[in-house]
Amino acid sequence: MVEPFSLPVTGTHVGLRPLAARDAAAYVEGTEDVQVRAHAHLPEPFYTIESVTTLAETVVPAGLRDGSLAVLSIVDADTDDFHGSLVLFNMTEADAEVGFWLHPRSRGSGRSVSALELACRLVHDTGMTTVTARTALDNVASQKTLTRAGFDRLDIRRGTAPSGQEIDLVHYERKLVTTW
Repeated sequence: MVEPFSLPVTGTHVGLRPLAARDAAAYVEGTEDVQVRAHAHLPEPFYTIESVTTLAETVVPAGLRDGSLAVLSIVDADTDDFHGSLVLFNMTEADAEVGFWLHPRSRGSGRSVSALELACRLVHDTGMTTVTARTALDNVASQKTLTRAGFDRLDIRRGTAPSGQEIDLVHYERKLVTTW
């Protein structure tokens, strides 16, 4: 078990906070985007306002409380508007895996890189030393984002995506040696 995260956390342009019921409509809209559907390999095939609200009210607080899962919203640092999702999962004493997606209206803004920086700071603050990520082989945008966020590309291996689908995955890691 890892120590619970200190949230919310805010950077220059973005913040990370627990997914909330008020994010449900934008979250659903984002998950219906063609690019998110093609590349995010989300755990659920479809989301509804009700399912996201239930997630926000049950799974999110339980995961944060026991330190096993952090389902976070990427938000504007000033307005708190929802821009995407970032999840920390598969946590051990030493590392955590990160997954993320952005709402289509927020792409190209640098928010993903900033959100990954904040996530690395959160993970570092719990005492973990590594953040890992996996992305589909054809998800070039996420590969570029991970590289810009300081992740090193390791290899390509067949594996199970959060959706349960077996696909070729590009593996990344970032060693957390920096103090913030």
